[in-house]
Amino acid sequence: MNNNENINFHLEALKFLKEWSTAIVVVESAILAVLGGMLKDSNIVAGNRTLLALGLTAIIISIFFCANVIGAIPPITQFLPENVRKYKDIYKMRNYAGVPLWILAFFQHLFALLGIVFISILIFNLATDPILNIKDTANHFLQSDRLQPSKTDHR
Repeated sequence: MNNNENINFHLEALKFLKEWSTAIVVVESAILAVLGGMLKDSNIVAGNRTLLALGLTAIIISIFFCANVIGAIPPITQFLPENVRKYKDIYKMRNYAGVPLWILAFFQHLFALLGIVFISILIFNLATDPILNIKDTANHFLQSDRLQPSKTDHR
């Protein structure tokens, strides 16, 4: 494989990484919009508010790392022939701060995954909460004195 083909393969890989990171940012931005709307809901209990805060924080951190991945690609591409000779792998190439792309991409994915896990647990809790409330209401009703024989009953 000649040097131009090698550079083209690396350029294509960088394009795929940019597209993937951009897609993650778009999805996470939509998630932030939904979660931001949930913050207005004062009916969310403390445990669920914690999950909401953890999910929001993880998504925001993931977007930060996505922005760093996307921001690192133009200067890497600008010096691509030198970077290919020096690193031979796009994930070993570094941004202006000297951080390898693999670290930025790893944390981008890690925090996106954590955000998804926290939000999934939150959604599960919110979906099952009405069921739990119905059970609690039924138990409260059964234990109330409405079903207890009154003192005037002579059965």
